[in-house]
Amino acid sequence: MTHRDEASTAPRLVLTPAAVECLRELVEQSGDAGSRVRVDAEDSDTGITFSLRIESESGPQDVELDFLDVTVVLAPYADQQLRGCEMDFRSDPEGEYFVVRAGN
Repeated sequence: MTHRDEASTAPRLVLTPAAVECLRELVEQSGDAGSRVRVDAEDSDTGITFSLRIESESGPQDVELDFLDVTVVLAPYADQQLRGCEMDFRSDPEGEYFVVRAGN
C-alpha cells in the first residue's frame, strides 16, 4: 500500500462526545438550526492552525461529516490534515478549548 493509499483510507476526523456536545451548543446559539460548523486549516509558524466558525452553507469541494445531528464541514486542506485525527473539547482552569490529536 502506498502512502497515498494509506491517507485515502484513513478515517476522516473523529469527534469525542464532549466535542460533539460543544459544537451542538454553538450551532444552537447561532439561532439557525440548519447551520454547520466549518473547520479550516492553515499553516503557521508553530504548525497547523485550525479555526472553527458557524456557517449556513458549504462549498462544492468541502467535505460534510455528520456527528449526531451536528454537521461539520471540512475545507479541503483541513480534510487532508485532519484525516485520522481526533478532536476533543476540554474545560479546565486554563479555559475552554478544542484539542486535535493525531491518529495512530
